[in-house]
Amino acid sequence: MAVYLSEPIHPDSYALLKSETEIVEDFSIPKKIEGLITRNIKVDKGLMDHLPNLKVIGIHGSGCDDVDIEEAKKRHIKVFNTPNQNSTSVAEMIVMFMLALSRQLIKAEHDYSSQTLCNLAPSYLMGQELSRKTVGFIGVGAIAKQAIWILKDGFKMNVLGYSHHLDQTAANELGITNCASLVSLLRQSDYVCLCLPLNEETYHMIGKAELEVMKPTAFLINTARGAIIDEEALYLALKEKKIAGAASDVLTHEPHFSKLMLLENMIITPHLGANTNEALKRVGDLCVSQMIDALHHRPIPFEVKK
Repeated sequence: MAVYLSEPIHPDSYALLKSETEIVEDFSIPKKIEGLITRNIKVDKGLMDHLPNLKVIGIHGSGCDDVDIEEAKKRHIKVFNTPNQNSTSVAEMIVMFMLALSRQLIKAEHDYSSQTLCNLAPSYLMGQELSRKTVGFIGVGAIAKQAIWILKDGFKMNVLGYSHHLDQTAANELGITNCASLVSLLRQSDYVCLCLPLNEETYHMIGKAELEVMKPTAFLINTARGAIIDEEALYLALKEKKIAGAASDVLTHEPHFSKLMLLENMIITPHLGANTNEALKRVGDLCVSQMIDALHHRPIPFEVKK
């Protein structure tokens, strides 16, 4: 059984995959490939046409937007993902972004190391505490819940949530306020965190109108998918100081230069949210074990049905 591996995975997971399958890292013999593990490549009709014997697609992560699920179903190709394995790492990155924005960390380090800053604790680098501020989560899944625990218990923040899947009982259990509308959350929040999948409903969910509702002192954090935000609208809002700043681990087109990178009040990182040793091992082990089971026609726990 030959499995195409689009990008490196954790060494332990790689060793397990190698012990059970033949790993290939190019499409030179496409008819040989029965399984495919993807981290960030598009698996569409064209690629499936090129791999006529493909039986299983494994998503190294939770997001399914890079795989044409309907096309795979037509061809009787099994698709699975690996949800909830990187939640802690991404949640910690959300908190890191919030702290970095609040304390102007990137600008402070740049100005000091380049010697354009020659005095201590300058007034233009005045920061703010997270403690007692309000943070709003759009999407309240596994990642958001991990971040909520850190921010509510560690920083005593007031937490708001907005999601079609969040009811009052669940909000009470989390100790957060359930917002009836997106606008309500945006108006109240000092920090807005995006923690939801990309689909037709969430594409450009945050645009010009939504950014104008936010406080001028508010920060926007995105560790989900780039296209959830209208990046042109965000660029203008940041340039015109409609909001205080933003941080994103994702872009609509990756890897790709974005003019957002030119703004001092924007932090952009190259999709590092799940890039920790612990998360990569959890995701890799679950992904590989499911691939092996699927190729042997055994049940898998996280098959994507739609």
